[in-house]
Amino acid sequence: MEECEVQLHFSVPKEKMRHIFNARDELLKAGIYFDTGGCNDGESIHYDWELDWSLRGGARVFFRRMKNKE
Repeated sequence: MEECEVQLHFSVPKEKMRHIFNARDELLKAGIYFDTGGCNDGESIHYDWELDWSLRGGARVFFRRMKNKE
């Protein structure tokens, strides 16, 4: 398998963003680290997880070609 870079982009209402932050906090507790970024446009918080060279601690990202489900 080839390694790849992935950006997970979350765009949810402010009141639901805590769930995303909690998920990252739990991964940090497990020793999984990666870069994050984001912005606040007033209505929603846009937040990214950068699963690239910054990913450390027992997690890796691989590219796998998906098969058609016909």
